[in-house]
Amino acid sequence: MHGYTRMRFDSGRNLFQPNNISAYLDEAHIEISPGPFDILGYYNEEVLQSKDPLSFFGDVDLQGTIFDDHLKEGKGTAGAVITSQRYGLDFQGILANVHDYDIYNNPDLFDNTGTDLYGFTLSRKFKLITTGADFFMRRNMWWLDFTKRTGSTPANTGIPRLDKHIDKTGDTSDWFNFDDKTYYVGADFTMHLMNDRLRPQFEFLRGKKQQGFVTSNRSGIDLGNGPIDVPILDRDAQIIFGRIEEKYSENLYFRVDHTRYSITNASDDESEIVPNFAMADSANKHIFCAIVSDPPTSTYDHSELSIKWSNEHIDLLLFIQRDMYKYHYPYENTDTWKYERSIAPGVNWDINDRFNIEIHQCYRSFDGSGSLSEKGSSIETISRGTAKITKNLSTIFDIRTIYIKNDRAAGSSQSNTFTSPFAGFKYEPNRKVSVVLAYGLDPVNFDIDYYGRQTARYDYRNQYLWENPDATMTDAEKALANRKMITLRATFRF
Repeated sequence: MHGYTRMRFDSGRNLFQPNNISAYLDEAHIEISPGPFDILGYYNEEVLQSKDPLSFFGDVDLQGTIFDDHLKEGKGTAGAVITSQRYGLDFQGILANVHDYDIYNNPDLFDNTGTDLYGFTLSRKFKLITTGADFFMRRNMWWLDFTKRTGSTPANTGIPRLDKHIDKTGDTSDWFNFDDKTYYVGADFTMHLMNDRLRPQFEFLRGKKQQGFVTSNRSGIDLGNGPIDVPILDRDAQIIFGRIEEKYSENLYFRVDHTRYSITNASDDESEIVPNFAMADSANKHIFCAIVSDPPTSTYDHSELSIKWSNEHIDLLLFIQRDMYKYHYPYENTDTWKYERSIAPGVNWDINDRFNIEIHQCYRSFDGSGSLSEKGSSIETISRGTAKITKNLSTIFDIRTIYIKNDRAAGSSQSNTFTSPFAGFKYEPNRKVSVVLAYGLDPVNFDIDYYGRQTARYDYRNQYLWENPDATMTDAEKALANRKMITLRATFRF
């Protein structure tokens, strides 16, 4: 048995408000290994990584970073992971519940969705081939407030099938228990070739995306809660995944994969409910929702190519990504689409014991129909490095420049270049203590990982868009570039 707990202490204002500091449980887990299986119970920790080739749960990529982060899932959730290896079979079970749906992008939202996550994989290796069976499901069950949508005759809630239920049964309920689930069942295989240096992988998942109302607050015999059966959405869901991964030598790594997500087979009078999150101070602990009439069928294609070459002092990186979204609206018989492509080269170079530098660049082009996407391109460059002055004192810099071009109607276009510098000094008397004094917005965010992640600039732009609903991404980039500040950051690790 092994346990782990991490408390977090935060001042809601600043360093000079010592009476406004709260302590709360930030991370925890307990591992139990009774013999034939292992159990990991956890809270708010990045430990979820399903063992299927796709990594249905896990493989999280942070917003605002150029290269794929390949993080495990688990932040904003609590649950258990059960694993067992017996009789040549490898079993993994995942059970979790979401208490902070969008923790990476906006911790200030009230997004305690209570989403249940279920995942089970069972695999076995036969010489050069590993085969597996998979099951995954995400499920929400919310009580939704319809007090402003009910009470009229005939019913006019905005959901045709719910209106039919109310008009037929006379149900006077104004709160409805909403059931939303998407599940998949499928299989996968992995080939182990060239002493496992070459691994082709394939996974096929098939399932359903379903929504409906299962309880209302005045449909029971005593005008209390009672069961109802009002399906409002029933679509086929499918995922096809393929990958080729090769480690040609100790220095060269290559991986290419493609995934297609499909939601198909629409029927008449369907509606879809999607959550709308509000800021925590105004949400009053409610999950709000929007109703989508005539929800589209969709196909999403995602492709990645990763190449990495390394030696003792230098890493050369190349990451290419392509995303294509297609939507078909069955009632209107119209189609829309959105497309994005990015090419990202990079280099990490430890020139000597005193100086290192990283240069990451990303060229991105985007296009789409209607209001789905603007048409244009961008080139983002991040240069960061450290130069030691003495054993404990270093100069540091982290400079981000982005060029954005938006193509507008009638053949016109608009382009802008924005630069966000961060440069100063870093003092490290030992490996657990550091002090940074620099000019500019600190690009490192410590809200999630105590070692910091390069997401603070994205967080600033995202927060600006939340506070200014009519602003564009160009406005957010301009606000970031205009941010003038001196940063003093002290970090102590225990």
